[in-house]
Amino acid sequence: MSGYWWIASPREQGSMLNVDQVVGRFGSQPSYFDNLKYQHVRPIICIKTPVFEEKYEATLESNYLGEAINGEKYGQKVNGYTASDTAAQEEAGAWRLFYQNKAYTYLISDNTIKAGVILEELYTKEGYGDKTGADVSEIGQGLNPLTKKLGGFTVENTNSSIKALGYLTDPDKWAKYKNEDSIFAISSPSFELFVESYNEAGKKANDGRKTIYAWPGYGFGYTTAGMSDFDSKFNRGIYDAQETYWLASVSSVDGCMNVWPAEDGTKVSEYGVGKSGNSFRPIVCIKTPVFLEKYAGSLVDE
Repeated sequence: MSGYWWIASPREQGSMLNVDQVVGRFGSQPSYFDNLKYQHVRPIICIKTPVFEEKYEATLESNYLGEAINGEKYGQKVNGYTASDTAAQEEAGAWRLFYQNKAYTYLISDNTIKAGVILEELYTKEGYGDKTGADVSEIGQGLNPLTKKLGGFTVENTNSSIKALGYLTDPDKWAKYKNEDSIFAISSPSFELFVESYNEAGKKANDGRKTIYAWPGYGFGYTTAGMSDFDSKFNRGIYDAQETYWLASVSSVDGCMNVWPAEDGTKVSEYGVGKSGNSFRPIVCIKTPVFLEKYAGSLVDE
């Protein structure tokens, strides 16, 4: 939370309770304040619960991350999943459990898919060069909450990375990796999804690798130095990079995040959309109740 905002409760004559931005490990906390300058309000509305449940509850699933579950199974092969498109399935190879919460389950391809040419040429050729942040799909927006730091999903945002993000997260472009049970497919996991998956698996591994630390400045760039031991023991290939591949998240006005192999283990960093040598690693999303019913029994730890 940034800034200060009022709570609609008096404390004493001449002062009101507010939520105070506290710097340090304690975070935000309630306080009181009697100076009316530089304060904000955060409106609330009240809806009868039966009405909310009928008309709005389903929209809560728009949070594509949420509370992770089954981290100890991340990387297991999902033998029951097959893409509807035969050629796409051959490209992808096997599918592995990448991330799961109560609403959504994500599978990642075993193989990386060669881009062929640089990302900027790809998205320009297919018409994404004329698009703006406002054209990024709801899926792309839901999986990239921190993109607002680079201008957000607005018609004014025309930088090359946001156009690349439109291409990378366009569900129509990557639909060939879906089947009748998946609700969407995109080019690769977003940076945020990659981090959530890695961190959750690290907790389950119980070896101290519980977080990937952010780069100052970007606030959402991460280094994964020392991943190699963790990779080989626990992730069954889902964080490894045999070759460089894009993550579906912007990193600067002319770059996106990527995963790449290094001598001391897989790394995550920024890569310019005008540079060559990158691939994709598609993911598909299935609602968790459907996954548990139809696919969970096909998980194999190999």
